[in-house]
Amino acid sequence: MGRFANFISKGIFRKALSPASASPASFQTYDDALASCGGKGYGAEKLVHLIVERNLAFRDNLKSVRTIPMDSLRVMIGIGSMSPLAKLRVLDFGGAGGNHYSVVRTALGADRDIRWNVVETEPMVRAANKRFAGEGLKFFESIGQAASDLGQVDLVFTSGALQYTPDPVVSLSMLLEVEAKYLFVTRTAFNILDKKAITLQTSRLSDNGPGPLPAGFVDQEIQYPVTFESKAAVERLIRQRYSIRFAIEEGPAYRRLGPHFHMYGYFCELAEPKI
Repeated sequence: MGRFANFISKGIFRKALSPASASPASFQTYDDALASCGGKGYGAEKLVHLIVERNLAFRDNLKSVRTIPMDSLRVMIGIGSMSPLAKLRVLDFGGAGGNHYSVVRTALGADRDIRWNVVETEPMVRAANKRFAGEGLKFFESIGQAASDLGQVDLVFTSGALQYTPDPVVSLSMLLEVEAKYLFVTRTAFNILDKKAITLQTSRLSDNGPGPLPAGFVDQEIQYPVTFESKAAVERLIRQRYSIRFAIEEGPAYRRLGPHFHMYGYFCELAEPKI
């Protein structure tokens, strides 16, 4: 995995989408942006603890009341767009404590054969494997490990994660190399101008993870780097291995960071090899 093992440890949790700065700083590199906000970003242990507690409450609530929040149903767009499969093998890049798995398990039922491997940061993997692993759910620090464990990957899924890695193009390229039958990228921000932009995003601690802020946590402002890759360049990269069955316009969620940053989704099928 090389460099990926280093930059994934800097954080790809479920991300907040509420930017704060009216005149955001611009940076040449991700490392410059990370250094400007204290060098922690999403690698802070307090965020790991928060995400774990919120995912635990989210999972337990789904099991007890079986009511799925509407904004958590994005993952079902990808599952529902696939051909019916008796077994489901999913690699979830940036899937935090497995909340997407919890939604799919609730929707499809306890008897469905599901293996769901989440790729996350080292501290998140360590904590999540203690609290959530089992019943088809596992956590890994690298794409390669997660894919190898699954053997066959039916779906690569990533939601709100790529823009928070040091190099979204490298991350996406590694996901494409898995050559899953289907790829679903959602809730992911790109630059509609044909260039990369790196800046800082500010949110509240309470904006990270599903559900209310757990007792014992004090809300506060946090910052982390965000990279907006060229939308056109990303589409060209995807089309090297996949056909885009449909795209989703998910809105300009970063208005304060700039008018050209929008969120998109892509549901893709692995292209047939050229003869």
